[in-house]
Amino acid sequence: MPNPSNGSPEAFELDHVSKRYDGVMAVDEVSLNFPAGSTTALIGSSGSGKSTLLRLLLGLEWPDQGQVKVDGRPLENGRVLELRRRVGYVIQDGGLFPHLTALGNLALLPHHLGWSRERIRERAEELAALTHLPQGVLQRYPAELSGGQRQRVALMRGLMLNPDALLLDEPLGALDPIVRHELQDELKHIFEQLGKTVIVVTHDIAEAAWFADRIVLMRHGKVVQDGRLEDLRRHPAEPFVTQFVEAQRTLRESSP
Repeated sequence: MPNPSNGSPEAFELDHVSKRYDGVMAVDEVSLNFPAGSTTALIGSSGSGKSTLLRLLLGLEWPDQGQVKVDGRPLENGRVLELRRRVGYVIQDGGLFPHLTALGNLALLPHHLGWSRERIRERAEELAALTHLPQGVLQRYPAELSGGQRQRVALMRGLMLNPDALLLDEPLGALDPIVRHELQDELKHIFEQLGKTVIVVTHDIAEAAWFADRIVLMRHGKVVQDGRLEDLRRHPAEPFVTQFVEAQRTLRESSP
């Protein structure tokens, strides 16, 4: 995925994309661009379509109509495996394999691609330092890790191949408030340090505004508003935007 400073195509693009499940519209005529190197937060209530949208970008789902583009080219079946090696994908609660150690989880795809054990360990140790994970944790199994440690390992797994982009689906949703706050700070620092294209799904607008200047609010599969937090607060596109923003207690309490 190209650097946005050189005038290259968007990293990801949705062109009038729709997706249904058993007749229910999950994503409805959505058109969005995600510039390379940018950070975007997708927010909305449960069932708004934000997670489906993320899966469409990664080729885990295919649109019923419309087109998904990566680097300006339509995403096709033959490109999906290549794409998944170039995009880190992190889900809620980590999605780690319970029968493998943390290091074993990190090693799966690199080993498949022919990396040596030494190279895998060196990369794991590098990422452990980046995510503030004690290296001794790498030998433990997921059941032996705290929620915060599992999410750090999941993020490390997403970063193992040094991908061009990160797609994160409610990565902190299952954590207690203290750990969640700590990881919010760390993730924001990592996003800024690495300069990758980042798309993060959350239902928490305060978290969305912490991670990204650009917020895309969805409802019933449609994009309701796309802009900065200040735009949503001061210039809501419809009454639902105000309702959603004011329903977020943490945001109201932190407001001036």
